[in-house]
Amino acid sequence: MGQTEYNNYLQPKRRDIEDPSKIIDSVPTFIKNTAIRFLQIVYSQKPKGELKYSDNEEETEIKIADQYAFDLDATHIKPAIIVVRGAISWNNIGLTHGMQQLDTKTGQMDMTGMLHSSVGFSCISRVGLEAEKIASDVFNLFKFFKTTLMKQGYFTVQSASMSPENLIEVAGEPKLFMVNVMMNCQVQDSWTLEARSAAELRKVVVSGLAQVKEDDGIEF
Repeated sequence: MGQTEYNNYLQPKRRDIEDPSKIIDSVPTFIKNTAIRFLQIVYSQKPKGELKYSDNEEETEIKIADQYAFDLDATHIKPAIIVVRGAISWNNIGLTHGMQQLDTKTGQMDMTGMLHSSVGFSCISRVGLEAEKIASDVFNLFKFFKTTLMKQGYFTVQSASMSPENLIEVAGEPKLFMVNVMMNCQVQDSWTLEARSAAELRKVVVSGLAQVKEDDGIEF
């Protein structure tokens, strides 16, 4: 079939939060990494002794990372914000099923759609009040800076919620306090579908369906 361009992106406004000239094509990576780096940048501005973040594991006063980069069984656990991305769903926009523009001469279509997802933040500390404070900060940061994130080309924050305080047991013993924050967001996705690519893709699909019909005796 050769290389097609049916998934060629149209300048998506998904920029790296540290290097705006860099475009991140992967939506899952973009959503989670932007949330993590946003919090790391904000907490890195805090005074020393007030949960100041550092990329240096020994110097940082709070850990802000993906869920798989945190060990609950560690002997000395620092306060932490553990980030988990939720499921991603897609839906069309408008009556044109997401088609923004059609070139009648070439058959090229410019498409768009909305991607909906969520990001969970588990705010953890050995002290219950500190876990509550961290969760409150995270909740407010995305609420206060939702417009800034949107204008800079990041996701749009739709809503946020915060759970009650929970006690985590490790090896059967109460050990940590955790408060969860959930943020719902959406990202606009855009791509170009060329007539040639669409035709080639249809050939593959039709050929595959025909093969299934022949092999299994299925009537369409």
